[in-house]
Amino acid sequence: MFALFFSLMLVPTDCCFQFFRNRVNRDLISSYYRTDHRCVLRGVVLITRRGRNICVDEKEQWVQNICALAQTEENLLSL
Repeated sequence: MFALFFSLMLVPTDCCFQFFRNRVNRDLISSYYRTDHRCVLRGVVLITRRGRNICVDEKEQWVQNICALAQTEENLLSL
């Protein structure tokens, strides 16, 4: 029982298995998070204002731009 519980703790629970290929309008995004480093595909999950989760490739420049802009907005709000 302990071994099963311990092994479940090592498995990431939120991974992307394929990426959405089209650009997503920044105005549709409410937040984002990066997938667990243990996932086979490292990605970013964009969360839309309607609550939809979209997996995208973190290597894409437009994804990096959205993440940087969201981080800047978050920093300004915390001042």
